Amino acid sequence: LQAGDELRTSALIGAIEQAPALADELQRLSATKLFKNTQSTPKGQLEAILNRLVERGYLVTRDRTKTRYIATGQWSRLYDVLAFIQAHEQIDIEPEQSDEQVALDL
Repeated sequence: LQAGDELRTSALIGAIEQAPALADELQRLSATKLFKNTQSTPKGQLEAILNRLVERGYLVTRDRTKTRYIATGQWSRLYDVLAFIQAHEQIDIEPEQSDEQVALDL
């Protein structure tokens, strides 16, 4: 994501429902400390994660119904910090191998 990119909840849910690998990844993300939530459906899990990203300043809501979000400059800052850590800790990052690769058209 880059600052100004728009996310639509409906597009994300549609992609997740079409790809079991994305649903599994959403479930794993929902169990992490930062995004921990008790939602059992993919839609509920996604909404909880998006709300947390709004709280942390990575997204802003585009409308009152919370169906569209805009990415903020926090993403650039996060990527810069990760690149700095990678360079200074000499971390080699190999592309993740996946049985199924899915691109989200947002």
